Amino acid sequence: MRRVFEDDKVYEAVFNKERLHADSRHILLCYKVERRLRKLTEDIKEKGINKYWFAPRARLLIWALSCQRILNDKEHLETVADEDGHSLVISANYSGYLSELATLKVAPILAELMADKEYAARIADDKLGFLRTDAAFDKCMKLPTTNTNGFGRDWSDTCRIEASLGGLEI
Repeated sequence: MRRVFEDDKVYEAVFNKERLHADSRHILLCYKVERRLRKLTEDIKEKGINKYWFAPRARLLIWALSCQRILNDKEHLETVADEDGHSLVISANYSGYLSELATLKVAPILAELMADKEYAARIADDKLGFLRTDAAFDKCMKLPTTNTNGFGRDWSDTCRIEASLGGLEI
């Protein structure tokens, strides 16, 4: 946190006008994803313990992809924000929505990322640090599965998660 206030470039990136005028309901929706992250990770892992064994080590990527999907869901975003974006309480409906999103939308993207030949050697050596990188997030956003699952490829008209996965920024 200290770095944000000591480095002008970082400060400008964190406190730019776009972020300062973001819809607080949308931020709260992503905050709630983080609060349910352990459950979402377990849901993905339970979907296929052998296929998604790595899910606990991809928690931040799951968070980023889940938030990205929520923010790009033009059909439901405002409804969800109206229902669940005003309180810190995580309703049963929102919890179910997140669980469904994780297992039906995020999990296939993670599986496709793990099947990528670029990461085969790292996976074989159990070096999964790449799951915490911007490059992995960007690769996920470019996968064909991502496009068909409603994550949106054109980030110009949506709120794109800046996935410095050490600390999610919106």
